[in-house]
Amino acid sequence: MQKLKLVVDNLHDSEARSLLFQILLKIESCKQDGIEKEAFTQELEGLYDHLLYYKAKETPSYAKK
Repeated sequence: MQKLKLVVDNLHDSEARSLLFQILLKIESCKQDGIEKEAFTQELEGLYDHLLYYKAKETPSYAKK
């Protein structure tokens, strides 16, 4: 959990807004289109994995925590 907090704390405002928008868009799409919860969960896990994979490389001290 500390690693995730470190990554999130180091996001730029525009990155955080973009990530939040993507999550809210997926929720809206799920409700409107009746996407199954399993598919929705997989999409959110994809966002999570993407965030950790790319931002961890840019986050100072990530490997130390």
